[in-house]
Amino acid sequence: MKRLRRLLPAALGLLALAAAPKTARYGENFELKPTALEDSAAAALIEVQPGRDGEPLRLDPRLAAAARELAREVQDDPGRQDEIISSGHALEVIDRVGVYDAAIHVRSLGFRSEGDIISGVRLHYGPDRIPAMTHLGVGLAPPRADRPVGIAVVLLTDRRAALEPFPRAVPCPSSWILRGRLVNSARSLEPTVAMTRPGGATENLTVSRDREFFSAEVTFPEPGLYRVEVVAVGGGKTEMSALLKVRAGDLPHFEAEVFTVEGPETSPRDPAEAELMIQDMVNRVRRQEGLSLLPIDPALARMARAHAEDMKANNYVGHLSPTAGGLAQRAKAAGVRGRVSENVALNSSLSGAMNSLLESPVHRRAMLDGQATSLGVGVAIDDADSHRHYYVVQEFGRDD
Repeated sequence: MKRLRRLLPAALGLLALAAAPKTARYGENFELKPTALEDSAAAALIEVQPGRDGEPLRLDPRLAAAARELAREVQDDPGRQDEIISSGHALEVIDRVGVYDAAIHVRSLGFRSEGDIISGVRLHYGPDRIPAMTHLGVGLAPPRADRPVGIAVVLLTDRRAALEPFPRAVPCPSSWILRGRLVNSARSLEPTVAMTRPGGATENLTVSRDREFFSAEVTFPEPGLYRVEVVAVGGGKTEMSALLKVRAGDLPHFEAEVFTVEGPETSPRDPAEAELMIQDMVNRVRRQEGLSLLPIDPALARMARAHAEDMKANNYVGHLSPTAGGLAQRAKAAGVRGRVSENVALNSSLSGAMNSLLESPVHRRAMLDGQATSLGVGVAIDDADSHRHYYVVQEFGRDD
């Protein structure tokens, strides 16, 4: 406790900073000095949480800045009943500091002492808790007189692309080159680039290769919010590697263009109930776009539920199962005929899972496929450590 008292004044001084800086470009770095207490929490995490491919977790000052902002938000909200932060909101904050990672894990912990933080890290992290990640940011809002419980926020990402700096806002019309390389778990795959234009239309961009690097020309012909996504594919795997949201032109109210669907206020404990809610949200989005509603196909539903349970049991989010194989293998085993497209997500809420999929050009295109004729939804619920999470799988069937 004496050590905590020594650390808190320095922590309080640094945390009086303004909100996390908003960078002009994705991939643009800045300096951020951690507090001693944040250093201790990060060291504890690095000790218990494995990094990708045997490498230790790497500290990222942008993630740390976002984590601090989230911690202060939680502590300063008098109406909040818990310290849970949605993955969707965390993605909004890390986007503002120029982080484009598509795979993120967020957790917040209440604490009264340094020992609470260390014990919380040891309880919630480890190789059997969450998949291996690559980068780390820790931010704290220490206890104070009017808020005796401090908040620690941990952000972990699995960085799958290393991109050269790219602007977050561009003039209109204009054209820019997105350049980078796939790294870590995606480095053996092929890069593709997709984009959602203002209004929701999606398209694939032409990708050029120069040894390990790839590039794509991205054009912004009209004002609006564009979503540019790097996706790594190959060998039955599909990995979302980077997501950039770029504002084009003079667009003062571009936030209104965010694609969202209103979800249930409840957090169902029954997977069957959760699956019905996801089906309803999918069909509401399709109705808004003038597309046909999709009935549930029993074979697709069994396939989706099995994959959701498999992701939960084996602690991963993806299309390639360590036990059942890739999408084609699983569809054949389930007796599914015709073509199948699959979306997967992990989130602390059903609406958060849906909205994260709608933000992704590739997932949005699958959900709004005009040739889709049937749907299967699977949900697995993880209540292991008092923070409920939903593993969500959507299967879209076509007759061709």
